[in-house]
Amino acid sequence: MSDTRKQEIGLMLSIVLIFGLAALVDARAATLDTFIIWGFAMPLVMVAAMGQIPVLLCGHVDISIGSLLALSAILVGMLFRAWPEMPLVLGFLAGTCIGALLGVINGFLVTRLRIHSIIVTLGTLSLFRGLTFIVSDSRQIDPNDLPGELIALSQVGGLGVPPIMIVVAVIVAAMFVLIHRSGIGGLFYAVGANEFAARMRGIATDRMVLLAFVLSGALVGLTGVLFASRFGYVNPAATGSGFELQVISAAVVGGVSIAGGRGSVIGCALGVMLIAAIEVIMPKIGISRVWQDVVFGLIVLAALGIDRAIQTRGGRKTQQGDAA
Repeated sequence: MSDTRKQEIGLMLSIVLIFGLAALVDARAATLDTFIIWGFAMPLVMVAAMGQIPVLLCGHVDISIGSLLALSAILVGMLFRAWPEMPLVLGFLAGTCIGALLGVINGFLVTRLRIHSIIVTLGTLSLFRGLTFIVSDSRQIDPNDLPGELIALSQVGGLGVPPIMIVVAVIVAAMFVLIHRSGIGGLFYAVGANEFAARMRGIATDRMVLLAFVLSGALVGLTGVLFASRFGYVNPAATGSGFELQVISAAVVGGVSIAGGRGSVIGCALGVMLIAAIEVIMPKIGISRVWQDVVFGLIVLAALGIDRAIQTRGGRKTQQGDAA
């Protein structure tokens, strides 16, 4: 059994264990309402984490996504405010395209200027947030600026499932096909595993890195529209603040290596589910906010430790193979 498969099974068992222990501590912590809250805690992080997968697989990190989300969301909100009759599908398309364009900026700076992605996206994090204030004139998008159909996407529908959940499921399925069932996914893995070797094999590594940032930006831009649906407002200062930490942490906990070349869509999705379960359960069983941060930090550090151990073991196997 591969390390990736073992991690996925471990994540599934961890989720079951968390809810099981919570039920033992307080039976009210494992009610239907808790599972509903858990479901609503996942969509935004899930979609953005799907976009972060190709970036991480290529050995890069995008920490600008919180500000990118805010800028995309505020621009789409302004479109809806100026054009109340705009079809909902155009709003989603606009958010996705805006995010993709911002992703092009990140990818271009990383590939052309040869600046580390952390440095680049740290800069664009501030740039995009500043632009959010400028274009909106520091004015918030309020519920009455958004179409009722958009708000309704995050409300329980006729099948008992909010439409936003269906959107998320489709995106996860599409990313699974892209990463695990297409040649493009294999190229992402190759670039992250050994960029020099990938280049020697004729892979256009810069193009793949640029594509990864564009995909990330597009899905985060889409997340911005979903944010407006979920919460009914877009605030230039608060929207997306700290969002990048949630997304990257969930992906890393899900087994997507920050060193590149390893990870899976299923593992990432399970990582999002695990982090959401912890965030929902801890207040239910009376754990204070201070200890919630401690527990969350320990989980992320443990995930990084596991990731490092797998990398070290993989390196030893490679050395042993070379020696043989």
